Amino acid sequence: MDTYDDDGNTRYTATRLRVPVCSNCLQRHHTEGKVWSLPARLLLCFRSFLIIAVIGASVMFSLVAPAFLRNLLKPDPIGILAFGAVLAFFAAIALLSLRAAWNETERFALSPPTSVSRMVHWTTDLSAMFEPEHHDYTFVNRQFSQAMLDRNRHRLWNPASPVARQAASRRRTVKYLLLAILALFLLLGVLKEYGCTAIHTF
Repeated sequence: MDTYDDDGNTRYTATRLRVPVCSNCLQRHHTEGKVWSLPARLLLCFRSFLIIAVIGASVMFSLVAPAFLRNLLKPDPIGILAFGAVLAFFAAIALLSLRAAWNETERFALSPPTSVSRMVHWTTDLSAMFEPEHHDYTFVNRQFSQAMLDRNRHRLWNPASPVARQAASRRRTVKYLLLAILALFLLLGVLKEYGCTAIHTF
């Protein structure tokens, strides 16, 4: 799914949904869907600029690795620790960058909707500040909808629940705090404007 921020920029988010389906529907879904092999999925990561960090860190890792092996064979404890730390640093950069590139390009690996996955649609995150993530779901098949409801009844979002009320209370606290800070700055500005020399602002 894609969302838009205040500047109109598109932000893509790939989410997964576990739904109760019969074995026949599950088989049909897998038959109609596209399965990505690991090499093909890794190639998609090259559509992200983060792959530059992956390649750069991998090259540096390969350049430092021979020195680490030489110190490992001597053995030289100081050299092992020093070159081992450098290797771990570049390995961490490569792996973290690869993971970020994988997540960034996941939208390209989504299979086209099948006759089964088209049975359900869900919105982006509808949670307000301090609320846990929640979505609205729309189902085509009534029986399928009921099965989903029965399986996830304990996870239904209730605006009157203690969690929702606590989140609303925290939002009100933040709002009142911001209004108080704004009022304080306005008061300081008025006092300074009318020549109150005891008021100092930053």
